[in-house]
Parts: sequence; C-alpha cells; structure tokens
Amino acid sequence: MAYNTFTVANRIIDLAPINLSLLKLLKLVYIAHGWTLGLTRKSLINDTVEAWKYGPVIPCLYQAYKEYGDRTIDKKITTYNGCEISKYIGQTENAVIEKVVEKYGDLTALQLSSLTHLEGTPWYKSWHILGGKYQQGFPISNELIEDHYVRQATS
Repeated sequence: MAYNTFTVANRIIDLAPINLSLLKLLKLVYIAHGWTLGLTRKSLINDTVEAWKYGPVIPCLYQAYKEYGDRTIDKKITTYNGCEISKYIGQTENAVIEKVVEKYGDLTALQLSSLTHLEGTPWYKSWHILGGKYQQGFPISNELIEDHYVRQATS
C-alpha cells in the first residue's frame, strides 16, 4: 500500500534526530521509499520522485517545506490540499522507516545527498543518462529505484 508522502514525512519527523532540514527530510523519505521498494516490491509513497540538481525530490514535500530552507523543520503537515493526513503506517513499512532513520538519520543533509548522487544510483541514471541533465523535474521511475535497492539488499 502506498501512503501519502506527508504521512511518511511526519513519521520521519517523529523519529529523526534534531536538525532535520528540508534537504535531509527529502533524502530520508526517498531512501525509505527506496528500501521499501527493494525489500517488499511495494511503493511506500504515492507521489512521483523527480531528479533535481541536488538529488531525488518529491515535489509536493519540497513545496510544503521550502520556506524552511536549511532551518530545522519544527512542524508536521496535518492537512494538504484540504485533505487530512493520516497517521497510519503499516507495521512492515514502519519497520523500514525506523531502520532508515536509525541507519541514516545521523548523517548530514550533504552526506545523504552525496549518497543519492553516486554513479549508478537512480538519480544518477535519470539525471545523467536518461535525459534529465539540466532538466529539473525528470521523473525517476519506481522500477529504477526498486532495482537499485534490490541490488543494495543483496550485496
């Protein structure tokens, strides 16, 4: 089951250490989505991930928090486009989110961004190979993300 991106982001906000900037939140949501795809073959979020200059971005999440810039995010999104954001996340998906925050939560936003920029990552393939270079907003397919995280899980 794919969840609203803000449901996942809110859970990460609950779990993450202090100093959670927009860039860091974007990368943690993306990484949780990737690991969920890689481990369960199911999408964690119901929004498209796009290749932007500084890595994978979920546009609605960026838009909702862009006012924060590098400052620490201190609020959760409870409604978006007039709809209330659910708090429910399934046990399996929640376990993946918790592991992602445990493993990656202490990294800086720039360290997380660097991880997503490595050669061979879904962002790299979308930005440099599939035509996204200098075309911000190029979609990163779930198939590409899933394949990458399946390989990560088996290596």
